[in-house]
Amino acid sequence: VSQSRYNFYSSHISEARGQVALLRFDGSVLFSTRDGKSDFSEVIRQLEQSEAGAFRLGTSGTPDARLVAYRASANYPFVLVVSLDEAYALRAWRNEMHSTGWTVALLLMLALASWYYWHYERISRMREQDAADLRIAAAAFEAQEGMFITDVHGKILRVNRAFCKITGYEAHEVVGRSPWLFSSGRHDADFYQAMWLAIARHGVW
Repeated sequence: VSQSRYNFYSSHISEARGQVALLRFDGSVLFSTRDGKSDFSEVIRQLEQSEAGAFRLGTSGTPDARLVAYRASANYPFVLVVSLDEAYALRAWRNEMHSTGWTVALLLMLALASWYYWHYERISRMREQDAADLRIAAAAFEAQEGMFITDVHGKILRVNRAFCKITGYEAHEVVGRSPWLFSSGRHDADFYQAMWLAIARHGVW
C-alpha cells in the first residue's frame, strides 16, 4: 500500500516542485524522487507525537519554504512523506486571492464613483435651486413695495428702487445706517418694540 501511494504521489509531483519519499521510522530513506540527502529529522520528531500530520519548513514567502505532510503505514514500518515548494503548493490559492482582490477593488471603485456622482449631482441640483431662488428673490425685491434689507445688527445693507422713490433717499444715503433714520416721532416705544419683536420672530415686518 505504501509503495502504491508512493508511486501515485511521485507520478504527480516533479522534482522541481517537491519531493516524495518513503522512510523507515529511523529516518533512513527507502525511496525518494529527489536525488541527494534530505533532512527528515523534523518528520521523525513529529512522528513521536502523531502518526500523520503536516507542517511548514523554512520561512513563509522565501524560496526554501516547503509544506510537508507525512503519514505512517498502519501495517508496515514505513512513513510516506510529501514535501512541496510552498510557492507551488499555494499558487492556485494565491491566484484566486489576487483575482478576488482585484474584483473587490473594482467594486469599491465603482461604489466610490457612484457615491461621488450622487454627491456632486445633489450639490449641482442644490446650486440650481439656489440660483432659481435668488432669481425669484431678486424679482420680488424689485417689486412696487418699498423694501430694505438689514444685517443681524439692524444695519441697512440694500434698498430697492421703490424704496428710494417712496422715501426720497438714495441708496448710498441709507446703506450702513440704522432704520431709526426713518423714525417719524409719531409712534411710541411700544410700537417700535412690537415691530422689532415681529422682525426677530419672523424676519420681516
